[in-house]
Amino acid sequence: MPYIVVQGIAVPIAGWHLVFLYNSLYEEGATEALMFYYRKIIVIDFIRYAVLHGMFIFLLVGLTAWLNGVRFFTTPLIMHLIMLFIFYQMIGIAVLSAVQSLDIALAIIATYTFMEVATQGTFMPWPHIFLFREPVDTISVFLPFFWLAIGIFLSAMQIWKKFK
Repeated sequence: MPYIVVQGIAVPIAGWHLVFLYNSLYEEGATEALMFYYRKIIVIDFIRYAVLHGMFIFLLVGLTAWLNGVRFFTTPLIMHLIMLFIFYQMIGIAVLSAVQSLDIALAIIATYTFMEVATQGTFMPWPHIFLFREPVDTISVFLPFFWLAIGIFLSAMQIWKKFK
């Protein structure tokens, strides 16, 4: 349960800081004027907020390790958490730049995350990126990693296309 809180609530919320920062690009109607500025600092913003929120997530991981024991965090679980963190840092900006509306971007990502966490990945046959149960076979480990890698790649392509 503590890991579900970290991966299902804390990591997605940590990714929203950049979305709210870049919201002014589309909400104020000043896309042409602000795009030049945001093109220059997008990488710096990603690094800055990844470090800021990464420290917070690291503290929550430390608390989870303290509650469940250090052996709880296996190598696949640590790699999954890192990929999930990168995914949520990027997907918010990618969806915002695609739909150009904070409300719609928030609705898309929050609905997906809520449905995944509430049903623990059993409701819809869409790509599942969270780990809720101990992986028992290689496919249950491979699929979340595969979908996260695809999501990170597509998000990077969308961000590159919009901010190049």
